[in-house]
Amino acid sequence: SRTNQTCTHMSLSWLGVCEVNEPITALSFDPFEELFWVGNEQGAIASFTNTEFAKYSGFIGHERPVGGIIVEDSGILSFSADRIRLHHRRGIPALDLKTSPHFSVEDPLVDLVQSTSNRNMFFLGGSSLQLMDLSQGQYIHSFALQAGCTQLEMERMLCCAHTDGSITFHDPRSLNEESRVHVFPGGIVQDFTVQGHVMVACGFVKKRGQMFFDPYFHLYDLRYNRSLGNIVSPTPTLKLKFHPTLSSTFAALSSDGQCYMFGLQ
Repeated sequence: SRTNQTCTHMSLSWLGVCEVNEPITALSFDPFEELFWVGNEQGAIASFTNTEFAKYSGFIGHERPVGGIIVEDSGILSFSADRIRLHHRRGIPALDLKTSPHFSVEDPLVDLVQSTSNRNMFFLGGSSLQLMDLSQGQYIHSFALQAGCTQLEMERMLCCAHTDGSITFHDPRSLNEESRVHVFPGGIVQDFTVQGHVMVACGFVKKRGQMFFDPYFHLYDLRYNRSLGNIVSPTPTLKLKFHPTLSSTFAALSSDGQCYMFGLQ
């Protein structure tokens, strides 16, 4: 089976689980403290300790679901469908930007990632790709997409998941598409995460005209754009994220408010 074939190449272990009670919509590991941050459907943002998964702090960041979180030395940067906000670690607001004219509640901002070459530059994804200078609040460059963006990751290339089940890889300077992987043909990429040359993805597949959650994590080797096999997901997954300092460890956030940690070997 697909599961047995995968297990011959890598083993899987649960490292821990935390309860958040509300559906989780965002996750980010803290590079400055031993914490990770989550956002939920109600717009709340909270931090937990890495070792014991104990709640450390929390505040209301948005009026809408939190779409994503980036932990900066200056504070906690987060976004919702139509706003980008920076809060100090105890929740005091420091910056509040509206994402117009490119994004709105009807045409929402789906994801935001930071450039690796300039900390003031951010890539925004939705119905199009945008490059924004956050320090100036100005949009620098735009790139039209054939299918809407569901998730962004910044590695050597800008990685973009789409509503047609594919993941594309873009030049971060021009935003031009360089290559493409069809992970869920005819389906939807819910989320993916990249560490080095390994990518893990989850999403939906189309069967008999309807969308069903794919019960597997799909692993890819990006050096050759080839599959490394599939691993059974314990629950429908909303978000995936590799840990920034623990090699080959990733988190999976479920729709029932749980956070699973996995180790790949």
